[in-house]
Amino acid sequence: MQTIADQIAWEQKQKEFEAQTARYKATIGDKESEKTSSQIETLNTKVNLIDSLIDHPGMTGTTGVYGIARWTPFSPDKAEKQQFISGVSQLISQETLGTLLNLKAQGGTLGALSDGERRMLQEAATKIGTWEMRNDDDKVTGYEIDEASMKAELNEIKRLANLAIQKAGGTVNLGQDDINEINTIFGVGGTSGGSFDPSVYFK
Repeated sequence: MQTIADQIAWEQKQKEFEAQTARYKATIGDKESEKTSSQIETLNTKVNLIDSLIDHPGMTGTTGVYGIARWTPFSPDKAEKQQFISGVSQLISQETLGTLLNLKAQGGTLGALSDGERRMLQEAATKIGTWEMRNDDDKVTGYEIDEASMKAELNEIKRLANLAIQKAGGTVNLGQDDINEINTIFGVGGTSGGSFDPSVYFK
């Protein structure tokens, strides 16, 4: 009888252990999911930042192979130039790159970006870093490169950021041009003022 009682007690403890383990794993999973969601939200903000930098008026006064290309006589331009420099510095910072490089693919433990994509991301950020011009106080004052090259690297970082977000299971923020194109395809809005009915496509 004692053996049976011991067996029952052991089985009960085993069930309790398994239940505690399941609760622990669920808690860890929830925390990881929250962490990923937070990272994706941060990266979507970075993508929006890149869009603003590509068309930023401060780029003209801060990029150029020759000094005359960066010169501006207007004092208001100084604020725009500083905004552009601050935005680029934030984008290529180790914090931003670390978030992108460490983001995990949805449902897995591997990185969202492949090794090749990670290298391309680092190379794009490094390129921009090598173009920096600094004053005696070690503050960035501009970029010794033409605007086309700067935009090319910003777009490369944007492409890889969007790719990482998609692989992590997040939603990439769409620009207005993308939204207009989708609306045109599905007949939303326009002169007809129609609305998109998904049931039409699944009859």
